[in-house]
Formats: sequence, structure tokens, C-alpha cells
Amino acid sequence: MYERTGRKINITAFMIITSVIALALTTAGCSDSNEPARVTADKAMPRSAPLIELDSTKLLSMQELNIDLNDPLAMASRGDQFFESGNYPQAIELYKKTLELKPDDVDTFNDLGLAYFYTRKPVMAVDTLKKGTEADPSFQRIWISLGFVLSSSGRIEEAKSALGKAVEINPDNEIGQESKRMIDSLK
Repeated sequence: MYERTGRKINITAFMIITSVIALALTTAGCSDSNEPARVTADKAMPRSAPLIELDSTKLLSMQELNIDLNDPLAMASRGDQFFESGNYPQAIELYKKTLELKPDDVDTFNDLGLAYFYTRKPVMAVDTLKKGTEADPSFQRIWISLGFVLSSSGRIEEAKSALGKAVEINPDNEIGQESKRMIDSLK
């Protein structure tokens, strides 16, 4: 398990499912616009989930969530719960609030970018993930996420570049190995 400030992500599941989904999406194609994409994927990827429309009318208010709005870790953790349950719009709101308090939290940039992707906002996803790479260029997981979103959006050369950065950071760990496999699948 990968653990960072109390938040856990199953990297093995992420790598396996990312590879399968990236390959499927690459062959199916997906436009890089704000138009709804007709593909499926999920976070960093513990399970497969359909992309959904962002419907802010069904979001719980911050008061209804009953969390400390001054605690970025609590907000990010609750955002992760919503993300894992497929409630990406609610996760987006919590991740955005988290970044207001902790604007250099690259892990939250990663999760926010993926949540945007799953709500059919690939341009916002790419922009958010790129901001995360600027916040911490050594955070390997954001590079594989960026590569995944770019390849899913049909931006293959950019995807290869992002995945190459993940490999450069550490070619021998799970993320580096999966990034290599993804690059090979994009050739």
C-alpha cells in the first residue's frame, strides 16, 4: 500500500487496471474537449466506473458534510471516500476546498484531475494534473495519471512524454514499470 498523510491507494490495482483501461481507451479513442466522452474508467483505478455528468444540484453543502473546513486532511480524506464510491462531483468540491487551504498538495491535484476526467471534463483534468506536476515534479503518480488522461483523450505523444517522466523518476517501482507498459501499448 502507498500511504501519504493517512490516505491509502492500492498501487497494484491502479497499475493493472490503468494499463487495461488505457489500452482499451486508446483503441476506442476519446476527444480532448469539454464534450462528454463515451468511455469508462475510474480513479487510480481500484474499480471500473462509468463517466458521469457533473450535477452540482445534488451536492451536499459543506455544512451537511459535517467536516472541519479548516482541516485539509479531513476534507481530502472525505473527498477520497466520495471518489471511491463514485460520487465524483462531491469529491471535486472537497478536493477544490482542500487545495484552497493547501495549494501545494500534489496528491489532491492528482485526485481532482482524475475526478474531472470521470465527470467528462478532460480539458480540466489535464489542466489540473499539469498544475500538480508543477507543484511537485517528483511526484511520480501524477505523471502516470496525466499520461493516462492524455492517452484517453487521444493525445498520444503528450501521453508518452508524461509517462516517460514517471519512468525517469523511478523505473524500477510499480509506477515506473506500469508507465513503461503503457508507453509500449501506445506505440
